[in-house]
Amino acid sequence: MIILLSDVNLSNYSGIDALVMVFDNHFGSLGNILLAVVILFFSITTLIGAYYMGETNYVYLTKSTKYIFLYRILFVVSMIMGMFMSLTSVWQFADIGLLVMLSINIYALYNLRNVFKDLC
Repeated sequence: MIILLSDVNLSNYSGIDALVMVFDNHFGSLGNILLAVVILFFSITTLIGAYYMGETNYVYLTKSTKYIFLYRILFVVSMIMGMFMSLTSVWQFADIGLLVMLSINIYALYNLRNVFKDLC
């Protein structure tokens, strides 16, 4: 939204570079710091959300919390791996993770179809 509201000429910039230029234009010298804080909060909340959805899906599918520590270890290992992988590999890994999560959610919705019928 801030890029759309900006009057900065972004013809020579794309991606994060364009965002940095817009933040610099709107917020001056604090632009880089503010953008770093925004990205930090976004990444932390995204990780918390992904962890929570994955854990609750695991508990729903297995009806147990017996091996939840394995999920937690896998989650932490994947975050550590992401620090050392190339950006393209990280995006591919994230896409695979989202595909797995989507598949689990579709399966869960399919199993809840009778609950939805009862509500309607």
